Amino acid sequence: MTAKEMEAMYRKEWRKKNKDHIKAYNKQWREKNKDKVRKYREKYYRKKAESLPIGVKVEFYSKKGLSVSEIANKINVPESSIAKILQG
Repeated sequence: MTAKEMEAMYRKEWRKKNKDHIKAYNKQWREKNKDKVRKYREKYYRKKAESLPIGVKVEFYSKKGLSVSEIANKINVPESSIAKILQG
């Protein structure tokens, strides 16, 4: 067994033993650093929303009652593409 493998095994066992301690520490850190947590979550969900397919975005905005031109402006897609998605 190599030194790296031993170290990895030791760390894994240490994490198992100290699971509650680590969980409590992480909870305290999140409470102290609410701004960092909020910024991270905003960034995460913004990226997730950007990666959604165009059809999902169009469906979402159409349910909110936006017109085809408003949807096109929101997601930067030609109106003709949006009209095709809504028709079919």
